[in-house]
Amino acid sequence: MCRSLVIRREPMEENILGLVHQYAASMLEKEKKVSSNRQCDDKEINTAELQKQSRQLTSEKMKLYDDYKDGRIDRDSYKQRAG
Repeated sequence: MCRSLVIRREPMEENILGLVHQYAASMLEKEKKVSSNRQCDDKEINTAELQKQSRQLTSEKMKLYDDYKDGRIDRDSYKQRAG
């Protein structure tokens, strides 16, 4: 014998819609975390690059001073290039 099953459509649709909203919200939250991690990685890379450039400029400045001190360039050239 087969019993008929009656399912009310409206509550079922509301439950499914609620689950879809929860899933979408969790995916948006996950995307925010991934995006935030990418930004942190980019900032770390940028910081490392800036530190590298700072070391290079310091090295160039010291070489320039040594050139001035040893008389390889004059005072005006040193001031102009150091600026």
